Amino acid sequence: MSSKGITWTNQSSNPKALCVFHEEKTPFFTLSKDRKRYKCYGCNESGDVFDYLMSAEKLTFVEAIRQLSSYLSLEYDDNSFSDEVEKRKKVKIINNEVLDVNSLAQSYFSKQLFDQNSENSKFVRSYLEDRGISVEAARKNLLGYCPDGNMGSLMSFFQSNKTNKRGVINSNLLMRNDESGDWLDFFRNRLTIAIFDENSNIVGFSGRALTDNSKSKYINSRESEVF
Repeated sequence: MSSKGITWTNQSSNPKALCVFHEEKTPFFTLSKDRKRYKCYGCNESGDVFDYLMSAEKLTFVEAIRQLSSYLSLEYDDNSFSDEVEKRKKVKIINNEVLDVNSLAQSYFSKQLFDQNSENSKFVRSYLEDRGISVEAARKNLLGYCPDGNMGSLMSFFQSNKTNKRGVINSNLLMRNDESGDWLDFFRNRLTIAIFDENSNIVGFSGRALTDNSKSKYINSRESEVF
């Protein structure tokens, strides 16, 4: 990556640099030398060296392999990477499933926030208005609400929409109760804020506590295939 113009601020096991995928003044682009992967905590762009070449230089996976092989003076055979090509196709399918689930979850959170018949929803809207956030601004910025009522209500929503099960599990928007086996909404009783990547895909959420007795004021989506 250094040969591509990236200047690292330090030489630790997790060096940082200014992101090449978006403009920033503080270096949020981080490299994990142990995992051999990068991630920008500003725009959520992440991947390995092949992903970097594909994103930064608009290459296909095979073109990225060829360029890297040429740079390292390695012999290259298209057939030797056929398994990796298929693997990446499957990963892309899984990633798209998670993005679809996140988009559907946003519609659920939005519906809950603007439910005119719910007292809890009215409370959350009043909470926002007290902080100078109008209903119009909440809609525009894709704010939402995950109720604290029936546990697993998000799962019920997914089931009623016949949502892809693998995508639901990989999204990590649900937690399983070890004792009862029931599904719990990860962001229950929280204001939700959608987190986007540079392509305007919802890759995760941030959840803001609505009560003072919560252990954490903010929580973010757990690590998933896209976050």
